[in-house]
Amino acid sequence: MKKDIKGNGVDLFLRLFKAHPDYQDYFKQFKGLALDVVEKSPKMRAHGTTVMQSLTTLVDNLDDIDCLLVLLEKITRNHSPRGIEIEHYKNLKVVITQWLPAHLGDDLDEPTAEAWSTVVDTIIAVATQVIDKIKDEPK
Repeated sequence: MKKDIKGNGVDLFLRLFKAHPDYQDYFKQFKGLALDVVEKSPKMRAHGTTVMQSLTTLVDNLDDIDCLLVLLEKITRNHSPRGIEIEHYKNLKVVITQWLPAHLGDDLDEPTAEAWSTVVDTIIAVATQVIDKIKDEPK
């Protein structure tokens, strides 16, 4: 995964945008652009790198739940003002589930698959709680 973090991040987003074309509109710098243009964008490479590093950090912190929860709350709070809801996280899980075998191949053993599944399920669970908390906060 870390061998081509930029390429992996870009590919994950391209798969997400192909599965859910409207998600591209959440990124003003990519809105209305053809996917081949998005694919070559330095901004996409940068964002893909950031997301892949974040996902790796989440996996690396599965053994430190307190830290994991803080990281996830920060991610959710950063995305909530952009209109990212639970449905988006759930759809990302589907894309990640399809994307992992393509990138890990034989390295996707059962413990690795379980770790990734745990991370994404935890993201969804924490995001649900944080989004509910945000909705209850005074504006």
